[in-house]
Amino acid sequence: MALTFDDGPHEDTEIILDVLERYNVKAAFFICGNNNPRGAIDDPSTPWVSTLHRMHMAGHQLASHTWTHANLSEASPVVRQQQIIYNEMVFRNLFGFFPTYIRPPYASCSAECQADMDRLGYHVINFDLDTRDFINDAAALIGTSKNIFSQALSSDPAAHSYNVLAHDIHHYTAIELTEYMVMTLKERGYRAVTVGECLGDAAEHWYRDAGYTKTGEPAGVHIPDRHKNNTNK
Repeated sequence: MALTFDDGPHEDTEIILDVLERYNVKAAFFICGNNNPRGAIDDPSTPWVSTLHRMHMAGHQLASHTWTHANLSEASPVVRQQQIIYNEMVFRNLFGFFPTYIRPPYASCSAECQADMDRLGYHVINFDLDTRDFINDAAALIGTSKNIFSQALSSDPAAHSYNVLAHDIHHYTAIELTEYMVMTLKERGYRAVTVGECLGDAAEHWYRDAGYTKTGEPAGVHIPDRHKNNTNK
C-alpha cells in the first residue's frame, strides 16, 4: 500500500514524519514549491528546508505537486510548464535533483497535460482510495475519514493494493488519521511503501540529476527566475 500525502510541507508534516518513523513505514509526499502563505520551500528562513531533508533522509519518496497547486488542465501551456519548472527549481536548490513523479492538483490532467508531463519526464500518479480528509479536518469529523479508509480496505492483502490519498497540511490527518491508517493496514497484513516501490520502480528512477551543484550552475545553462514570466529551462 502506498500512503501518499499532498500539498505540504506544513507544520504538521513533522508530526506525520514522527508517526511514520515510530512504525518504521515509508510514504510518498507530493510537494508544492510555494503553496502560499507558507512561502517557497527552499527559503532558509522557513522550517521547510529541514523538514524536507528529514523526509528525504528517512527514505520517503518526494514528488511534485506543482509550484502553487495549479489546475494543470485549466492552465495554458506556458503556465503549465512554469508550474513544473519552478517546482523543479526548488528541488534543485534543496537536493540537486528533480522528481520524476507528479500528482496533478485536483486529480486533473487532460490529454494535453499528460502529453506535456510525458515530454517533461514525469510519471502522472493519481490515487484509488481518497480519505477525504480535506473535508474532515476536525475532531468531530475525522472519524469519517477513518471509516472511509477502513471500509475500503480489503481483508485479503494478497489480492489487493492501494494508492491512498491524504494531506499533510491538515491537523487531524497528522494527529489521528495517519496513525490510524498505519495501524489498520498493518493489522490487515499490508505493508506501507512508497509509490515507486508499489509500482515496482527502483529508487534510482524516482529522481533525475538536476545537472548542477547546489553551489552554482554549469556554464551556458540558463535557470529562469521563477518570479518572472519566463519559461526557459
